[in-house]
Amino acid sequence: MAKAFDLRKQLKLHDNQLLKQLFKNVPVMAGVAWDEMKPRDVEIIVAAWEAMGDDRRHYQVVLQDVHELSDPKGHKVLIEELEWQCPERLAEFARLKSPADKALWAYLETRDAFDQAAIFARAEALRTGGLANRWNSLPKKPITWTPKLKAALEAEIRAFYWNKELRGEVCEVHHYQRLGGADFFFAYLPDWPDKQLIFDEEHNLAPREESYAFSNVFVYSPSDGAIDLIAKGGKKVQLPLRRAFCRAVLGIEVDDDEPLRASYKLDQLLDPAFAFATMPEDMLAAVRLRRLRIVPRVSVPSIEYEAL
Repeated sequence: MAKAFDLRKQLKLHDNQLLKQLFKNVPVMAGVAWDEMKPRDVEIIVAAWEAMGDDRRHYQVVLQDVHELSDPKGHKVLIEELEWQCPERLAEFARLKSPADKALWAYLETRDAFDQAAIFARAEALRTGGLANRWNSLPKKPITWTPKLKAALEAEIRAFYWNKELRGEVCEVHHYQRLGGADFFFAYLPDWPDKQLIFDEEHNLAPREESYAFSNVFVYSPSDGAIDLIAKGGKKVQLPLRRAFCRAVLGIEVDDDEPLRASYKLDQLLDPAFAFATMPEDMLAAVRLRRLRIVPRVSVPSIEYEAL
């Protein structure tokens, strides 16, 4: 995940009854007096956590996803998924007070919506890391995702990385559709093998050679005829991947155009003779612009929003 995670702090954010429900199948948590605990008194939980053993890994991943979906951006993604998948549960969701409890409730009660939101939140975190570019001028048509398209896209991506960098000998693409019609394609490939230090079962440091997966994300918006590409390497990697996507999924060849850059025509505001038009019924003698803030409807991470 993109943000720093503090387990003790995260536990303090949650209602004890939600935590009780989360850990109901963990034997060492059975001794926790959930109904008698004061809010934010988590030391008993932490003590039980330390005795959990391997189960800790699963619950730490869950709480990290909950943490990611508790901030404003993640919260918005979660609401969108609930509205799409289970709108009948929105009233229950709204009754919870804190974003952290809402995210944990979604994990417990609406798992599919939570899992989808967590996936999209990861993509948004990558986008804000400066790894994304956007292009338009593509056909404005919906995609029918088929095994044939999946195989074609996997072959194109695999060929690019193997021919260019001698890695990514296999590729697995997962497709998701988001509310509003945007298609997300997560492409997973094996990286070069690397040696990492790990703690073994006896808690000793030991080297392990692994080939970890890395991922690229393609976001196609058929209503706009646009594609966002999230991949390390900048345009020298993103441009051929864009061509590969268009060949495999859209069946077209595209040129290496420059990505979109937001621009606004505000020169008229610099003209001393410019005046805002008013109607007599407005009862206004004059209008003076003192401050201006421009925010696009869709967040563009490369733009810095400053009041003028």
